Amino acid sequence: MRHLTDFDLALLHQVVAVGGIFGRDDLLAIRATGPDHLKFLHNMLTQDVKGAAVLEARQTCLCDAQGAIVAVAEQLKLDDAVVLWTQRNAAQTLHDSLDRYIIMDDVALQLDED
Repeated sequence: MRHLTDFDLALLHQVVAVGGIFGRDDLLAIRATGPDHLKFLHNMLTQDVKGAAVLEARQTCLCDAQGAIVAVAEQLKLDDAVVLWTQRNAAQTLHDSLDRYIIMDDVALQLDED
């Protein structure tokens, strides 16, 4: 899995500050929505999802029960959703790993090409 370079992170933070993410064919988004999406992701990811400001981007990881990294993503909090940008080849694994633990929470995950 390719990790984001310091240049990628700086560019991502600049782009988010002025309006959006574009031009990265190697990334795919997973959009989390629903009444429980913040609580669910806060419990699943290494970053503070609840405490993030709207439009704040943070690098986050999903780890397995032994603490090994399953996926690395950029977490972007929106008003009504959280978007996880990850490498295209890791997106399905991240989606499926999160989806496996949605049991009682009202959360919807969607792979988002846009």
